[in-house]
Amino acid sequence: MNVVVKTINFVRSRVLNHRQFKAFLEKISAEYVDVTDCCEVRWLCEGKMLKRLYELRNEIADFMQIKDKPLSELLDPKWICVLAFLVDLTGYLNDLNLKLQKQGQLVTDLYSNLKVFQNKIRLREAQMLSSNSYHFTALSAYENIAYAQYPEELKLLSEQLSNRFSDLKKHGRLVQFICYSNNK
Repeated sequence: MNVVVKTINFVRSRVLNHRQFKAFLEKISAEYVDVTDCCEVRWLCEGKMLKRLYELRNEIADFMQIKDKPLSELLDPKWICVLAFLVDLTGYLNDLNLKLQKQGQLVTDLYSNLKVFQNKIRLREAQMLSSNSYHFTALSAYENIAYAQYPEELKLLSEQLSNRFSDLKKHGRLVQFICYSNNK
């Protein structure tokens, strides 16, 4: 994230750089006309920023080269794969975040959304262990990926979610009973 934030700050925080970058993107007819600015506190914003930087990585690398500030990370296939993994993962986290923030939900809905997400993470961890990146669309675009680190990251995420929502897990049986009773 440090490289991503540093790069976006370089482009956006200086008015001349920002104007030149936007003109550069327009000149080469890029899909996007700008990078997304971000406040590091907000998850949704961070995910969008990561995705936009990933999608404009080649254009940003060219612009940084023109500005005589080359980023070796944008030329490193391993780093790009990690970035692609983060783009996919933050996309999944953003989806969960939106589901958890939906108004008018009961605790049973929150519990269900969280359990489904944790099960999906475990499934994706097992898939990664067998070198299957199907559910990671940005990452699956690359061949010869070293999958070893990704299952471990997914396992760590699953553990962190379990710790974060341990109070809800304590009352999981009661919540499941309420869910079951409401469905009848």
